[in-house]
Amino acid sequence: MSETLGGKTIVVGEQRTGLRRRILDAAATMIASNGPDATSIDDFVTATDVSRDDFLTHFPTVMDVLQALDARITRELDWGLEDARNTIDDPVELIAAILHRIWAATVEDPVKGWVAIRLEGSVAPVWQEQFDVLHRRAVADGRFHPTDLRAARMLTFGAFRMAMREYYLGRVGVDQGHQMVVMLLMAFGLPRAEALAISHSQDLTAAIGGGHSGMAH
Repeated sequence: MSETLGGKTIVVGEQRTGLRRRILDAAATMIASNGPDATSIDDFVTATDVSRDDFLTHFPTVMDVLQALDARITRELDWGLEDARNTIDDPVELIAAILHRIWAATVEDPVKGWVAIRLEGSVAPVWQEQFDVLHRRAVADGRFHPTDLRAARMLTFGAFRMAMREYYLGRVGVDQGHQMVVMLLMAFGLPRAEALAISHSQDLTAAIGGGHSGMAH
């Protein structure tokens, strides 16, 4: 089995992989509770119940832990998007599908979602290029209004991160994902009725909360 750390691919054995997984599981729980800046190597060592030397063999610094955890969360979320990429050609529908699937995954796994929020930028990087490509296609097709791409990207990922934060703080319900996607599509130029239909369809497909579908009014 191989893993990527610091831009380098390394081959690890099953025992080593199991220990790394245990460390990252403990790290996710701690970061979800305390945030990445309030956690030290000693905290991770204590939570994982391994020797400091063994821990440092896998993760010499806190930054190494954060990078590995960020990569794992990104990879797990990305796996859930393959069916959408392979079956949806329309750029507007695919943007909605990606957002709904990420929302569904983070709602289903509170620790993963909260860690994604606490690790600044962890939600956005792997999908920024995809968003840019899809947004350009939607503009070229006349579906979206021409606009500054950086502003569109900041609006999308900023709104998504805020919606996730508000959900985990208990200030909004699970249907906030649907509400957010509708508003984003409308902001980019889609008529309200079409935005509602597309978001509702992808909300159902994502099966948030075991089949829950939020309805914007």
